[in-house]
Amino acid sequence: MMTRMMGRPVAEPDPGTGEALERAARRKRIFTIGALAVMSFIPGFYLGYTENDELLLAGDKWPPMFALGLAGFYLGAVIAGAVLMHRQTDEVALANQYKATALAGSMFVIVYPLWYILWKGGFVIEPMHLVIYGLFLLTALGGLLYYRFR
Repeated sequence: MMTRMMGRPVAEPDPGTGEALERAARRKRIFTIGALAVMSFIPGFYLGYTENDELLLAGDKWPPMFALGLAGFYLGAVIAGAVLMHRQTDEVALANQYKATALAGSMFVIVYPLWYILWKGGFVIEPMHLVIYGLFLLTALGGLLYYRFR
């Protein structure tokens, strides 16, 4: 298609291949995240169904083979997800992820020792691992959102 600029016809550029490549990369990222989420829902629903009230409490022990299988599944999903997502992530997003992870690691290095020290002094309750892990994840997510949208 031709348009006129200062009286002379100028060809409009075709939609670039960059947009098509970005759409394809976005579809791959969405598929990868969706596949990992669906695979993670299976053991999550099983644990929620079988352990219901005692899941996050220090209740009954899990069968050793189930715990090993779940640990192996988790490790495999984290490694596979990291490799697949690393291939589909550009340099800017990767730098943002590094900064957010460093921020979350700094939070962990500060919060856990302080909580432990204060617990040993009798000021607070014993450190709760799930709370510290949740704080780590929330800090990483908050850092990622901050670095992405600033």
